[in-house]
Amino acid sequence: MAIVAGFGLGAVSIHTLHAQAKPPVYTVVALEGAPAKRLAIQQWESMEKAKAWQGSKEYKENRKIGDKYAKFRILAVEGAM
Repeated sequence: MAIVAGFGLGAVSIHTLHAQAKPPVYTVVALEGAPAKRLAIQQWESMEKAKAWQGSKEYKENRKIGDKYAKFRILAVEGAM
């Protein structure tokens, strides 16, 4: 009985861990339209972390400078697992 209970507990734990895993999030400049002169790809642990980066004080301060010199097109897509 203990073996069966242990197996069941292990199976439930593994299923729970897989259900909690989120695919990585990538931010990529647009691929359609006028070709970009530069392209940057960043990987994030989650969509929430990518959005937190974009909403951060540091990012907003840097964009004030960057907006004078470039046009930004940022897309965020979730990766497949």
